Amino acid sequence: WLVIVVAIGIVAVIFIAVMPRMNAKNPATYIGLAEDEAILRANKFDIQYRVVRRDNMSVGAMTMDYVPNRLNFEVKNKIVT
Repeated sequence: WLVIVVAIGIVAVIFIAVMPRMNAKNPATYIGLAEDEAILRANKFDIQYRVVRRDNMSVGAMTMDYVPNRLNFEVKNKIVT
């Protein structure tokens, strides 16, 4: 049993090291979230966002204005990718 506990501990340490730290401004923390969860998180931290693609199709005309802190979400099957 000791070997299994050690193996689980190593896997847990590796998993924690690979996961991005939760930072609402870091786009990587939204990848893999459900679209509605990503939107709730962005709203909670007052971060501008927009969905630019949904299921490999453009959502519509995107403005070319430069907003440095805005997140652009691409969504496939209701998951941010």
